Amino acid sequence: MDLVRRLITTSGSFLPNLQNLNIVMKYSNAESVYAAVDLLLSPSIRSLAFHTGSSGPGDHHELLERAGRICPHITYLNAAASLSHPFALSSFSRLEDFVSHDALPAEALAHLASLDTVHALDIAPPNPQASSLLLHRGSFAFLRTLFMCCSPFLNDRPFIAPFLRAISSQTLQSVSIFTRIHSSHDNDLTYLSELISAISNFASLRYFQLTAGCKTWGGDCDLLPLQRLRRLKSLSLSLDRIVPNFTDSSLPQYGAAWPEIEDLRVVYITERLSDLERRTTLTLAALSAFAQHFPRLESFRGHLDARAIDTSVDLQHLPSTLRLVNLDIRNSLAGEDTKAIAAYISAVCPFGYLTSIHDSYVPEAELDREHEKAWSAVEQIVNHVAGARR
Repeated sequence: MDLVRRLITTSGSFLPNLQNLNIVMKYSNAESVYAAVDLLLSPSIRSLAFHTGSSGPGDHHELLERAGRICPHITYLNAAASLSHPFALSSFSRLEDFVSHDALPAEALAHLASLDTVHALDIAPPNPQASSLLLHRGSFAFLRTLFMCCSPFLNDRPFIAPFLRAISSQTLQSVSIFTRIHSSHDNDLTYLSELISAISNFASLRYFQLTAGCKTWGGDCDLLPLQRLRRLKSLSLSLDRIVPNFTDSSLPQYGAAWPEIEDLRVVYITERLSDLERRTTLTLAALSAFAQHFPRLESFRGHLDARAIDTSVDLQHLPSTLRLVNLDIRNSLAGEDTKAIAAYISAVCPFGYLTSIHDSYVPEAELDREHEKAWSAVEQIVNHVAGARR
C-alpha cells in the first residue's frame, strides 16, 4: 500500500486512464474502505457505482464528495446506499444518468433538478416536501428517461404524483413506475388516478410502463387521461386486482388518441384463472377494432374473452392488418369452438403469430384444463396459417 501511494504521489494517479469504477463495500470500517477507494479515484473516471453490503458503511457522503472533486467528468453515478447528507451530490456538476433507490434529501434532489445535463433517473419516490421545493424552478428540464420503484417497507406510492408534477421536462420520452401493495392502504386508488393524471401532462412521452395493485379488489382504473399522450408508441400495464376502463367499445377512442402506438400490453397479475372472469374487459372482437383503429400496432399482449363469437360476422369482410404480428393472449378465456376462434384471429391478423401458454404464476391446481387445451389448438392453427401465408 505504501508503494502504491508513492507511485500515486509521483504520477498523480494509480490508474490514470480508468473510466469505469464499480465499488462494492463489504466492510464496516469506513476509513479502510475510503483509503482503498482513494487509490482508484482518477480524473479520467466517467462512470462510478457504489454497492454496500449488509456490513458496509451506511452513508458514504464523504467518499462521494471526494469523488466529485477528484473526478469532475463523472456522467453516470449509481449511489446504491443511503444518501442522508443533504449536500452529498453537490460536487457533481456533469451528471447525465443517476441511480439511487433510497429517498433523496431535499437538497440533493434540488441539486440534481438544477443540472441541465441530467437526462436519466432511476430513483425511489422522493417525499412530497422534497418535491414541493422543485415546483416552479424548471426542474429536470431535459429529463428523457425516468424509472421509479417504490419501497417494500414504506407506503411511498402517494409520493409519485407530486414528484411527476414537479418535473418541467418537455423532452421526457420514457417512464417506468413499479408500485407495491401495502396492507394499510390496500384499496386506496387515489394515488393511481393522480399518477395517471400527472403522467398525461408529458406530451413528448413515447414509452410508459406501470405496475400497480391492491391487496383486495380495488375497483376500476380510469385510463382516459392517457389519451392526451398523442406520441405514445408503447404502453405496458401490469395490474393486480385493478380493472382498467379498457373495453371493446372504447378502443376506437384510444386508437384515435394514439396514432403511433406499436406495442400494447394490458395484463393482470393473478393467482387464479377464475379472477380473469371478473377482470377481462376485452373480447375477441377487440382484434378487429385494433385492425381498424390502431394502424401501427405490431404487438399486443393482454387477456381476451373468446367464449362467445358472433357467428353472423362475415370473415371475408373483416378489417385486417399487416402490422399486428405478435399476439400474446396467455391466460385468456376460450370457448369450445376452437376452429371458429382460429378462423377469426387469422382473418383479422393474417400474418400474426399467437402465444397462448399459461404463465407460471398461475398455480397448477388453478389451471382450467379446458381453456388451456382449447388455446393450444387455436395456437397451432393460427401459427400454421400465418406461416403458410408468409
